[in-house]
Amino acid sequence: MEQDPGSFEFGLNQVSVFALYRHNLLVTFHEHRNENRGNWVQRVEERVRNNTEEVRGKDLSHLLYAVIDSVTDRYFPLLEFYGDRMEELESALVDDPDPELIKGITRLKRDLLLVRRTVWPMRECTSRLMVLSDDIIRKGTKMYLRDLQDHLVQVVDILETYRDVSMSLLDLYLSATNNKMQEVMKTLTIISTIFIPLTFITGVYGMNFEYMPELSWPFSYLIFWIFVIAIIMSQLYYFHRLGWT
Repeated sequence: MEQDPGSFEFGLNQVSVFALYRHNLLVTFHEHRNENRGNWVQRVEERVRNNTEEVRGKDLSHLLYAVIDSVTDRYFPLLEFYGDRMEELESALVDDPDPELIKGITRLKRDLLLVRRTVWPMRECTSRLMVLSDDIIRKGTKMYLRDLQDHLVQVVDILETYRDVSMSLLDLYLSATNNKMQEVMKTLTIISTIFIPLTFITGVYGMNFEYMPELSWPFSYLIFWIFVIAIIMSQLYYFHRLGWT
């Protein structure tokens, strides 16, 4: 498994494990094109080299556990990365619900589902190893496998939680978009409400009647603008009292 902290992409690397008990041999097959994909191998080598958990003096089943445990540990940095990513998406949605964020949310949901599909078989595999006979999996190793299964259950639970959060992010985007649209409609409503009486006044005095005494007044033009400004100011004050501005 590979994750890039600076981006929103990750890759999966399949690891095949074959335990040949008759020959006391454990064979793994995996592909890695760079150093990051081989980190789990290095962790197993360090355990053997440093004799962590006295792995050298134990049987093949414990080495099998060490391989699965090293692969499982690779999930936690990925989960931490996606947790931080969801916080970033949530903050961005609250500040500015950009439609481009939908792509990030959709990709997040897709990746979480893909990771869950890879973790679930490992959980089932660990459960089956625990019920094998003591001749194949020793009791001491089964204790470690129980701890490993708890880690896998924890990973699955976190993935389920993140999946629910990703759904809530989509709801948050829709809610933020609706709120933004309501603000736009409120602004348009205020502008329309202000210009409705002004349009009526200009429409009345724009008609071509032969006799309109107001047009012959010496200060009719000034009175018109005073009246218009008074209407605008009174409406703005009223909207301010309502909390619209």
